[in-house]
Amino acid sequence: MNERIKNLRKALSLTGAEFGERIGITKSSVSTIESGRSNPSEQTIRSICREFGANEVWLRTGEGDPFLATDQDAELGELVRTRLLNRPMDFRRELITALLRFDPDGPEWQVLETIVRSVSESLDAEKPREE
Repeated sequence: MNERIKNLRKALSLTGAEFGERIGITKSSVSTIESGRSNPSEQTIRSICREFGANEVWLRTGEGDPFLATDQDAELGELVRTRLLNRPMDFRRELITALLRFDPDGPEWQVLETIVRSVSESLDAEKPREE
Protein backbone atom coordinates (compact mmCIF):
# COMPACT_ATOMS: atom_id res chain seq x y z
CA MET A 1 0.00 0.00 0.00
CA ASN A 2 2.88 2.34 0.74
CA GLU A 3 4.05 2.37 -2.87
CA ARG A 4 0.50 2.93 -4.11
CA ILE A 5 0.16 5.98 -1.86
CA LYS A 6 3.42 7.35 -3.26
CA ASN A 7 2.25 6.69 -6.84
CA LEU A 8 -1.08 8.37 -6.10
CA ARG A 9 0.63 11.46 -4.69
CA LYS A 10 2.90 11.69 -7.72
CA ALA A 11 -0.03 11.20 -10.12
CA LEU A 12 -1.65 14.21 -8.44
CA SER A 13 1.58 16.23 -8.85
CA LEU A 14 1.68 17.02 -5.13
CA THR A 15 4.67 17.34 -2.84
CA GLY A 16 4.72 15.34 0.36
CA ALA A 17 3.89 18.50 2.27
CA GLU A 18 0.94 19.38 0.00
CA PHE A 19 -0.41 15.82 0.09
CA GLY A 20 -0.10 15.67 3.88
CA GLU A 21 -1.72 19.05 4.40
CA ARG A 22 -4.76 18.00 2.39
CA ILE A 23 -5.29 14.86 4.50
CA GLY A 24 -4.23 16.27 7.88
CA ILE A 25 -0.81 14.68 8.38
CA THR A 26 2.72 16.06 8.30
CA LYS A 27 5.23 15.86 5.48
CA SER A 28 7.38 13.55 7.60
CA SER A 29 4.40 11.23 8.17
CA VAL A 30 3.85 11.06 4.41
CA SER A 31 7.51 10.21 3.98
CA THR A 32 7.49 7.42 6.58
CA ILE A 33 4.35 5.92 5.04
CA GLU A 34 5.71 6.08 1.49
CA SER A 35 9.04 4.56 2.53
CA GLY A 36 7.29 1.66 4.28
CA ARG A 37 8.64 2.55 7.74
CA SER A 38 5.05 2.88 8.94
CA ASN A 39 1.59 2.01 7.71
CA PRO A 40 -1.22 4.54 7.29
CA SER A 41 -3.92 4.62 9.94
CA GLU A 42 -7.50 3.82 9.03
CA GLN A 43 -8.25 7.53 9.33
CA THR A 44 -5.43 8.38 6.90
CA ILE A 45 -6.72 5.81 4.40
CA ARG A 46 -10.24 7.25 4.64
CA SER A 47 -8.88 10.78 4.25
CA ILE A 48 -6.89 9.85 1.14
CA CYS A 49 -9.96 8.27 -0.44
CA ARG A 50 -12.23 11.17 0.45
CA GLU A 51 -9.85 13.99 -0.47
CA PHE A 52 -8.48 12.60 -3.72
CA GLY A 53 -11.29 10.34 -4.92
CA ALA A 54 -9.05 7.30 -4.55
CA ASN A 55 -10.50 3.83 -4.85
CA GLU A 56 -10.13 2.22 -1.40
CA VAL A 57 -9.99 -1.30 -2.84
CA TRP A 58 -7.12 -0.31 -5.12
CA LEU A 59 -5.37 1.51 -2.30
CA ARG A 60 -5.53 -1.53 -0.02
CA THR A 61 -5.05 -4.35 -2.56
CA GLY A 62 -3.86 -2.90 -5.86
CA GLU A 63 -6.96 -4.27 -7.61
CA GLY A 64 -9.04 -2.04 -9.86
CA ASP A 65 -8.46 1.55 -10.84
CA PRO A 66 -6.65 4.06 -8.60
CA PHE A 67 -9.47 6.60 -8.83
CA LEU A 68 -13.21 6.21 -8.47
CA ALA A 69 -15.26 6.94 -11.55
CA THR A 70 -16.81 10.40 -11.35
CA ASP A 71 -19.18 12.34 -13.49
CA GLN A 72 -17.82 15.10 -15.71
CA ASP A 73 -18.75 17.97 -13.39
CA ALA A 74 -17.06 16.35 -10.41
CA GLU A 75 -14.01 15.54 -12.52
CA LEU A 76 -13.80 19.13 -13.76
CA GLY A 77 -14.07 20.45 -10.22
CA GLU A 78 -11.35 18.10 -9.04
CA LEU A 79 -9.05 19.07 -11.92
CA VAL A 80 -9.46 22.76 -11.20
CA ARG A 81 -8.94 22.24 -7.47
CA THR A 82 -5.85 20.04 -7.81
CA ARG A 83 -4.26 22.14 -10.54
CA LEU A 84 -4.78 25.51 -8.83
CA LEU A 85 -4.56 24.74 -5.12
CA ASN A 86 -1.49 26.38 -3.54
CA ARG A 87 -0.05 27.37 -6.91
CA PRO A 88 1.47 30.79 -7.59
CA MET A 89 -0.60 33.17 -9.65
CA ASP A 90 0.94 32.66 -13.08
CA PHE A 91 -0.53 32.96 -16.57
CA ARG A 92 -2.20 29.54 -16.45
CA ARG A 93 -3.90 30.23 -13.15
CA GLU A 94 -4.93 33.74 -14.22
CA LEU A 95 -6.40 32.40 -17.46
CA ILE A 96 -8.36 29.60 -15.77
CA THR A 97 -9.60 31.99 -13.08
CA ALA A 98 -10.73 34.49 -15.72
CA LEU A 99 -12.56 31.77 -17.67
CA LEU A 100 -14.33 30.55 -14.54
CA ARG A 101 -15.60 34.09 -13.93
CA PHE A 102 -17.30 34.28 -17.33
CA ASP A 103 -21.07 34.36 -17.27
CA PRO A 104 -22.06 30.88 -18.52
CA ASP A 105 -24.51 32.49 -20.97
CA GLY A 106 -22.46 35.62 -21.66
CA PRO A 107 -21.01 36.80 -24.96
CA GLU A 108 -17.44 36.20 -23.79
CA TRP A 109 -17.69 32.52 -24.71
CA GLN A 110 -18.64 33.31 -28.31
CA VAL A 111 -15.74 35.74 -28.61
CA LEU A 112 -13.33 33.21 -27.12
CA GLU A 113 -14.63 30.45 -29.41
CA THR A 114 -14.12 32.68 -32.45
CA ILE A 115 -10.54 33.45 -31.39
CA VAL A 116 -9.65 29.82 -30.69
CA ARG A 117 -11.16 28.61 -33.99
CA SER A 118 -9.29 31.34 -35.89
CA VAL A 119 -5.98 30.42 -34.29
CA SER A 120 -6.61 26.72 -34.92
CA GLU A 121 -7.42 27.37 -38.59
CA SER A 122 -4.30 29.51 -38.99
CA LEU A 123 -2.13 26.77 -37.49
CA ASP A 124 -3.75 24.16 -39.71
CA ALA A 125 -3.12 26.31 -42.79
CA GLU A 126 0.59 26.58 -41.89
CA LYS A 127 1.08 22.82 -41.65
CA PRO A 128 2.76 21.25 -44.67
CA ARG A 129 0.37 19.10 -46.65
CA GLU A 130 1.05 15.40 -46.86
CA GLU A 131 0.72 13.82 -50.29
